[in-house]
Amino acid sequence: MTEKKRQRAICKERIASLTEEEKRLFSARITDKLLRHPYYLAAQRLFLYCSTEEEADTRAIAEDALSKGKELYFPQLSGDEMYLARYTEDTPMRLNFYGIEEPVGEPYHGDIDLAVVPLLGFDRTRMRLGRGKGYYDRFLATYKGRSIALAYSVQDALKLEGGVEILDAVKGIMRVIAGKYKGRTLFSPKDESVRPTTDRIKENIFNLIQFRIAGASFLDLFGGSGAMSIEALSRGAARVVTVDSARESIALIKRNFMKVGIGKEGEILEKDYVAALSSLRGAAFDFIFLDPPYKATFYEDILLKIAEYEVLAETGNVIFEHATERALTLPEGLRNVDSRKYGSVTIDFLSAEKE
Repeated sequence: MTEKKRQRAICKERIASLTEEEKRLFSARITDKLLRHPYYLAAQRLFLYCSTEEEADTRAIAEDALSKGKELYFPQLSGDEMYLARYTEDTPMRLNFYGIEEPVGEPYHGDIDLAVVPLLGFDRTRMRLGRGKGYYDRFLATYKGRSIALAYSVQDALKLEGGVEILDAVKGIMRVIAGKYKGRTLFSPKDESVRPTTDRIKENIFNLIQFRIAGASFLDLFGGSGAMSIEALSRGAARVVTVDSARESIALIKRNFMKVGIGKEGEILEKDYVAALSSLRGAAFDFIFLDPPYKATFYEDILLKIAEYEVLAETGNVIFEHATERALTLPEGLRNVDSRKYGSVTIDFLSAEKE
């Protein structure tokens, strides 16, 4: 038996051990988490799976989405392909060849703001394990929007007996958007202390620098998961330096680099931003990406140190992600050349002032 088959067998056994009352309670908890999640609140077009008895119940989510005027889409199968079909309260439903309900109607090929997908299990890194048919894997490999997978905590296939219980999961799926690593999934942070840049913002950032990233040097000063650095290398950056002061984040960055096969072109520094910038004095990076904690009080100090240690190339950009409600105070030597707002998040593009 392969490892994935073993994991699937464990998950099926654990799900079967749940009572109907436990499933109802766990589904209610998951629903409550999702309905308060910022991805869900911001989504106007929602893709949602029709739940089976083995999966977290999505009926209350569907009802809430329709009551809030969101456009709702369910899966529709045809052979080996899965399409999206619009659902309203008047849409007729049918059973597909797996006995799962699906809407009757024409496939939808437009944009989706959020995809809520099922899973059979997840491992310690909270990566999604499907049922082996590949429908959602193929969908997620090409889908560019936000994704959330729902699961009961017992679906942790690799949890040790007596280990720490993982809360009923509401998990964002991380992957590389474009370039040579396109579609590759990445290990996700285990908790919310690390807040990865959303796919929408990440894609827009790299669209704005797409003609300059090939052959460039890229510094990610608050690396977190390493996803931005990997995206930069995937799109042709020649050198990336990824910095973080948290041991857990450094371990996660190393795992993600190893997973996609990044070698000496990707350097990892376990240092705080001051020590890292000091050690990189005069490096003159083409791009410096900053995504510090939104409530941090040292935004201005970061920019001062960047100018002091001359780590930005004359024609380079600092790309600063921060809460929209908090305006940046720029030090002498830096100017704002572009600013993009994405709801509660703003991305500022800074460059060196011309003398």
